Amino acid sequence: VLLDTGKLVGEFKNNENYFNLCYLNETRLKINEKIMKKRMKDDNNYLKVHKDMVLHRKTCYVISHENTDTYDNNQIFEVVDFNDETVRLQDITILEESDETLDNLKRLFYMAYCITTHKSQGMTLTMDYTIHDVDRMDLNILYTSITRAQNVEQISIVPFSKKKFEPFQTVFKCCKIDGGYPCTFVVGYVYKLIENGKVVYVG
Repeated sequence: VLLDTGKLVGEFKNNENYFNLCYLNETRLKINEKIMKKRMKDDNNYLKVHKDMVLHRKTCYVISHENTDTYDNNQIFEVVDFNDETVRLQDITILEESDETLDNLKRLFYMAYCITTHKSQGMTLTMDYTIHDVDRMDLNILYTSITRAQNVEQISIVPFSKKKFEPFQTVFKCCKIDGGYPCTFVVGYVYKLIENGKVVYVG
């Protein structure tokens, strides 16, 4: 593998985003409610499905909460459009669009401006997102939160008072190669995280 010397990254951004990951379910509920209320105040062109689901067009996300013939559990969609009877959804991974009735939306989905890191396992996120509750996470959970991104520039982290981790540091950069192995290395970064003397490499 071709390696190139990395550089110190320092702190991640601290931006507010319409998509968020967290550790606590309490945080998830608060963030979803906060963003819904803010968007209702800023833009009155919305659809109130019920008190815990208010939809806007674009950068508005919902997640399925059970397996059906049509959806997988924890499948995330962006709201594209809606009327009084149906909502047009786009799968954030494969970008396919589909129409869903309001009754099915109430029954099969909940808001996903924020989801727990546990729910995000296995996902690849293409949008910018913010990580919350970092001071409540162990390194494995933090690893999962960070590695949902395709690029480190997508990630923001809410500051936390307890200095649990030393600065995130790039250890090396992987260059893209094609060799005699059953896998292909892709361009990316590996990060060194230290907690109480324990070291984990993330990448």
